[in-house]
Amino acid sequence: MEKTQQGVAGKHQWLVNDLGAKRDLLKAGLGWGHLPRHLVDEDLASGRLVELERRAWHLGPLTFMTSQRRGHDLSPCESRLVELLGEVT
Repeated sequence: MEKTQQGVAGKHQWLVNDLGAKRDLLKAGLGWGHLPRHLVDEDLASGRLVELERRAWHLGPLTFMTSQRRGHDLSPCESRLVELLGEVT
């Protein structure tokens, strides 16, 4: 199994192998980074973390696309992914 590397940007770059460790670094004030909303909802509500406005980032808008094989229905997981990504155009 290949490990995924997560990073926290700041004065130094911190690399970790799981999102829990990344969240801990962010809560310790060591930089900024991206995390799934469900992992930080409580931290945002309590003020332990704050959300940065996207316009402050160097990234432009992101576009997600999906495809479906003709004659095959989407699985429940695929259907949920499409739902979460928003309207398919």
